[in-house]
Amino acid sequence: MLKNNNIITFTHFSKIFTLLILIISFQSITLLAQEKIQRDSITRILKSQPSFTIYKDNYFITGTTFDESPTIKNSDIKMQISFKQRITNSSLPFKSYLYLTFTQKSFWKIYEKSSPFQENIFNPGLGLGKFIFKNGKQIGVLMFQVEHESNGRDSTFSRSWNYTSVSYMALLSPQITVIAKAWIPFSMNDNNNITDFAGYGEVTINWEIIKNKLQVNALIRKGAKLNLNGSIQTGIYYNPLKHSNQYIYLQFYDGYGENLLNYDRLTNKIRLGICIHPSMGIFNH
Repeated sequence: MLKNNNIITFTHFSKIFTLLILIISFQSITLLAQEKIQRDSITRILKSQPSFTIYKDNYFITGTTFDESPTIKNSDIKMQISFKQRITNSSLPFKSYLYLTFTQKSFWKIYEKSSPFQENIFNPGLGLGKFIFKNGKQIGVLMFQVEHESNGRDSTFSRSWNYTSVSYMALLSPQITVIAKAWIPFSMNDNNNITDFAGYGEVTINWEIIKNKLQVNALIRKGAKLNLNGSIQTGIYYNPLKHSNQYIYLQFYDGYGENLLNYDRLTNKIRLGICIHPSMGIFNH
């Protein structure tokens, strides 16, 4: 009986936490950023910044399921590396810039006897980024990409798909950004029903509660069918250091599609570790 109560507590916490972020974000939608960038300074700022930077979170976290007692089998390490390379400093047609992105996510069964890697997921992409302006002020970044995602396996363990994606990052306030992303698959050889669980898009909300100190975010996906398939990933970031982008990172995951191998299986995980987190700046799309 206590076990069931624990399931309800953690699952409800994840959903309530996400709802809270949503409410705060949309209450702040009328706030304009005080540090928005003038159109004529884009090229100057791009040239002053490194072309090779962090793309998504880079983290190393460990944990277990929260719907049953921890064991060697259901505990693991999850890690991610992610970066982007700006290929052009000068703008291309439509005043866009060319980017190469790469993200690798790994699941490591370190607590088992032989410490095997359960899965490595590779996600390279090539795309165009365009800065969006209103009344001479920057309000967001639009990104069009062609992406590949696979686990590098063969036979019955092979999982891969290719898709085109469009995403938009909006700076709602100096503390809050929202990224809406949609994709259209054009190749799903090994997992034709993956959209039933991953859907055709996601929304990410980032809220910096205390500048350079405390942040929270939520990533939400909804499967394509009229059911409860989907996922919620929430994170809490705390930086104990000054002038650093290294955070203590607590991550909750509840839903489907955390990995490719078992994308159609329900996963409930809580993990803790360290994270190198991109800044809230508008250039960190």
